Amino acid sequence: MLAARYIATNTSAKRVYVIGQEGFKLELKAFGIEVCSELDNGSSTMSHNELDALDISSVDGVVCAWDNQFCYRKQCIANAVLMQPPKGNGLPVFICSNMDSGDKTLGGRLMPMTGTMAAAIQVGSGVKPVCTGKPSALIVDQLIEMKPFRRDRACMIGDRIDTDIALGAAAGITSVHVATGVSPHSSDSGATYNLSCFGALIDSGLL
Repeated sequence: MLAARYIATNTSAKRVYVIGQEGFKLELKAFGIEVCSELDNGSSTMSHNELDALDISSVDGVVCAWDNQFCYRKQCIANAVLMQPPKGNGLPVFICSNMDSGDKTLGGRLMPMTGTMAAAIQVGSGVKPVCTGKPSALIVDQLIEMKPFRRDRACMIGDRIDTDIALGAAAGITSVHVATGVSPHSSDSGATYNLSCFGALIDSGLL
């Protein structure tokens, strides 16, 4: 929702190519942003001739969220949209919902997430995304605009040092690292507080 709100209030993009699930696309539509879906044909491949023939002139940018069907074709389309000649008013835009690189499975492996997909598009297109979620302070700035609160009364609790705890530092709010997820316990995590697990909050005196 924050990515959609950011696009609607901070850019002139009206029609975007989306890498993401259906729920994410519905959020964009709810903010009056048209989702370009005709470029996806169910295939995961792309030929040189097909890429040259794509009509992307009406597409104002790329929005990237988690997509478990991310493929070569989608990256080709995203790269083509972002490498268009500048259209004025900051277009085309490249927006990313968050930069989490992976999520730990029960078996201890990392499942690639949004940050991995955004990084692939950035390398291919040479365009750096504007991140509206973790670890960007934009997420806190937007939340304060929507429902004002004091930063000194806010706390970011998370298991990722590179995004959750980095968000706390970027936004100037208290952060708590819990060592039960992606990032193991580290005394130099950068968090205000380090706890062994989420349940330890109860005995920590922080609540």
